[in-house]
Amino acid sequence: MRVKWEESRLAWALVRCTLYGYCDSRLVEERGNLFDALGGLQPSFPDKPPEWFYRAAYRFLAGKVEKVGGEHWLVKGLPELEDTYP
Repeated sequence: MRVKWEESRLAWALVRCTLYGYCDSRLVEERGNLFDALGGLQPSFPDKPPEWFYRAAYRFLAGKVEKVGGEHWLVKGLPELEDTYP
């Protein structure tokens, strides 16, 4: 299964903005909450590569992230990302 083009493009744009500061003002305006969330993840996982943040953003955009408690999230796997678990 292939990664969906639009979600993939947007996920990489968010990662470039979060990690490297290459931001499109329209992107920040339209997806500010997700941009902020990725920015909050970065200090918690400083040794993770950009690919890890891309996969996190892509899963969110694909609707596979669900809040199940105050600070707990359920993240479902995606076949197109070659995740082992559904």
